[in-house]
Parts: sequence; structure tokens; C-alpha cells
Amino acid sequence: MTIIEQELAALAAEEREIRRVLLALAGRRPGLALTELCDGTVDGLVAALQGRTQAPRGEVSEEIVEAQRLIESGVSLRSVSQQLGIPYSTLRRRLASADSSEGPGLHDVAVLVCQELGSDVSPDVIAQALQLAGQGVSWRRIADQLGIGSHNTVGRWVRAAEDLRAESVAEPAGAA
Repeated sequence: MTIIEQELAALAAEEREIRRVLLALAGRRPGLALTELCDGTVDGLVAALQGRTQAPRGEVSEEIVEAQRLIESGVSLRSVSQQLGIPYSTLRRRLASADSSEGPGLHDVAVLVCQELGSDVSPDVIAQALQLAGQGVSWRRIADQLGIGSHNTVGRWVRAAEDLRAESVAEPAGAA
């Protein structure tokens, strides 16, 4: 079995386990559709297991609104993450996702990522990767789908975009 086949088998096993847990959760709440438990992401599954609810895609949860309020009042992102009990990276990603409609567009962020990382990849490809990542698609699947050499490259793009968005959230409007 090749390394790729082993990776695919591991991903399939992980997906089966997530489905098993979701079905068990749905069984505890008769009449509840799986899509009502979470948004299909690992973060959504963790939130469902912890009894927290997530806002439907495209809506901002109360936790994120509270996080934005705290950050705007000068509390650091790490402190907010600890106060709300949300992992730092998850909070950063959710804030970036929540602010993407208010801040620069996806293509603009992709152009900035290209510039920051000195990438020779088209901003259109990076924008596609960021969009798929925002939908919860794994970095490996994005790399395979877009023909990118490594999932680590996709990860660098996603982290750079998160950093850029987090910086734009931290800066007051109109600041240079």
C-alpha cells in the first residue's frame, strides 16, 4: 500500500468515525436532522458534542459577536480565546470568516496572499483554495482538486489569509 493509499484510507476511516458520532448524536434527539447538529466541519462536530450550537453558514454566532466586541475593546485574541473557551486557531479562523463579508473580497485577499508569500500561483487559484477552505474542505482535498503540489502550500495560503483578515479586524476603520 502506497503512502497516498494509506492517507486516503486514514481519511476514510476518520470520515466514518465522524458520521458514526453524528448518527449517535442524532439518535439522542429524535427527529433532529444531522444538518441541524452542526455544519459538517470538525469544529461543528466538537461544538455539537460540547452542547454548543453553531450559527448556520453565512451567519455570525453569538460567540463571534462577543469575541469581536472584546477585541475592539482592546483584549488580545489569545485572551479572548481563553475567556470564551475556543481554541485560538479556531477563533482566528471564525473571525476571519465572519469579517470576510465586511473586509476585502476573497480575490483581494488572494492577491495580498500572493504578494505576502511571493507566490507565482494565480490569485484566482488561491481564491478558489480559500473559498474551499472556508467551506470546510481539507487542505489535502483542495490541493488534489486544484492540482497544487502539497497540502502544506494550501495551509500557508489559508494561514496568511487568516493573518491578513485578523490584522484588518484589529486595525480601526480608516487606519493606515
